[in-house]
Amino acid sequence: MDLRIRKALNLIEREYGRKILLKDLAQQAGLSPFHFQRLFRRETGESPAECLTRIRLDRAGHLLRVNTDLPITRIAYDCGFSSPATFSRSFSQRYGCSPSQFRKENLFLSNDQLPGDFPVEVVYFSETTIFYTHTSVFQSDFMRAFDSAKVFCQLEGIETGGMYGVYAQIPFHIPRQQLNYFAGIAIDQATDQLPADRLFTIPAGRYARFYSSVAYDDLIHELTRFQQHWLNKSQYHITRIFAFEHMLPFNHQQDDRPERYIYLPVERS
Repeated sequence: MDLRIRKALNLIEREYGRKILLKDLAQQAGLSPFHFQRLFRRETGESPAECLTRIRLDRAGHLLRVNTDLPITRIAYDCGFSSPATFSRSFSQRYGCSPSQFRKENLFLSNDQLPGDFPVEVVYFSETTIFYTHTSVFQSDFMRAFDSAKVFCQLEGIETGGMYGVYAQIPFHIPRQQLNYFAGIAIDQATDQLPADRLFTIPAGRYARFYSSVAYDDLIHELTRFQQHWLNKSQYHITRIFAFEHMLPFNHQQDDRPERYIYLPVERS
């Protein structure tokens, strides 16, 4: 994909909850609005507006699935829609049913398919900025993306910290080929030495954290276990539709089953 369009897509994926204008996206790509729209459609098969709406609806669908107590009105506004009516109309066109019907019909794996205890702790995580390489967890050598980010920083003389992987969306129902992942290395602070469009700040706050070493093909089942065995029985709910993981020191020979702590943002219901 053209890197200019990738930059615009990164902006949409990070900022979908706010009003995004065509001129903002074109500026991010360094093109005029006219040429940006033409290139965007050629690269993605949809217009910028269609892409933004699709991403917002995907996020809304996720929230309806995993946070059954969150009011639909709040989901509409949190996902960037101007009104609940606009959200409901767009949602029905995409999914063929209303948001409330979609929520009622949602099914997860039954409890008898899942193993027993699932240890989770709620912790406070301080704001952390990472310099990242955009990749996919389903690429055979994706773990090397962390090395790439670290080497880039080292060449610029920038001190680095731990390795963090950020999911642009929690992978409950996103097709694997669309699952965006930022493989990054923590830095002390943003600097002009690093490209701004490759910086991501993990917000401070309260997170549910659990250890995992499952293969990424099994991640959906791991998250379902988290929901069934902890989240649904706790006094917490998920507040944002992204997750991140703190990677433990790894061996590249075992890239498919890395050890890490997975974090999901929560607050008391």
